[in-house]
Amino acid sequence: MNKILLCSLVLLVLIPFVAAESPNVFLTFQDVSTGTPVSEIFVTIDDTNYFVEDSLKLRLPQGETTLSFILNDAGTQGVDFYGVTTFTVDTNTIETVRVF
Repeated sequence: MNKILLCSLVLLVLIPFVAAESPNVFLTFQDVSTGTPVSEIFVTIDDTNYFVEDSLKLRLPQGETTLSFILNDAGTQGVDFYGVTTFTVDTNTIETVRVF
């Protein structure tokens, strides 16, 4: 009985923590000149680097947000793409960012 109570308490503590950390913004990138998706690339936002396979998943506060991106394919030299987007973050926001 004590084990069940302990497990229940652990779940009650962990569930809000896990839910609070889940992403609410899903960004995909599209090459503005060709219209093709840009994936499997490193993305830099405010000195933070992410590797994006299909979409970038972030947890952002609700409201209007402006993000600047630098996208870099490790297999090439130099910066491959850049972009800036402004959007409103809601419960689940899905945006396609057109990059140059």
